[in-house]
Amino acid sequence: TSDSPSGWYVAQSTVNIGRVTVTGDIHLILTDGCKLDTMSCINVGKGNSLTIYGQTEGTGTLNAINGDPDGTGIGSDDGASGNITINGGTITVRSEMGAGIGGGFGGMNMNNLMKQAQKMQKQMAEKQEELAERTLEMTSGGGAVKVTINGKREIQELKINPDVVDPDDVEMLEDLIISAMNEALRQVEEMYNNEMGRLTGGMGGMF
Repeated sequence: TSDSPSGWYVAQSTVNIGRVTVTGDIHLILTDGCKLDTMSCINVGKGNSLTIYGQTEGTGTLNAINGDPDGTGIGSDDGASGNITINGGTITVRSEMGAGIGGGFGGMNMNNLMKQAQKMQKQMAEKQEELAERTLEMTSGGGAVKVTINGKREIQELKINPDVVDPDDVEMLEDLIISAMNEALRQVEEMYNNEMGRLTGGMGGMF
C-alpha cells in the first residue's frame, strides 16, 4: 500500500505495484512503451483527483486489476469516488464484482519521476516564454488591412491601405479590421497548441 501526494508522476518501462491511494491532485504520464500494472486498486477517494495522460496516443499502458469482490479498479471502494480523467494511453481496468472505474505509485523511484515532471514543466515554461516573443502578421481584404500580433496576444501594429478608406463605407473597413484581428488571434492560439502539443506529445492543455 502506498500514498501518493499531489504532483506529477511519470511511468517508464515496466513497473508492478500494489494498492495505491491518491492524496490530493495526481497527474500521471504514461510514456511511450511503458507498462504500469497495479496488483490491487488505485484508490481515488472523494476530494481527490487522478488525471492520466499518454505521451502519444495509445502507447503507454496502465492495468488496474482489483481482486477484491467489492472493490473497484480505479476509484473508491466506499462509492464516494473523487475525480478521474483519462486523456490518453491504453487503460485496462477490472474488478471482480465492483466497478471498473468509480472511485499510486509505490515501487517506483519517486525522485526520478519528480525530476522528469519538473524537467517537463521547465521545458514548457521556456517554450511559453519563446512563443510570447514571436510575432505573426495577418491580412484581410487582399492585404488592405494588416495586423501584427505577438505571442502575448498583443497587437503590435495595424496598417490600413489608404485606398480602402471610403468615408461612405466605413462599415466595410471595420469588417476588414475585425477579420484581420480575429484571424491573428486564431493563429496565435494555433501556434501555441501546435508547439505545446509537440513538447508534451499530444497531452494538450493541461498545462
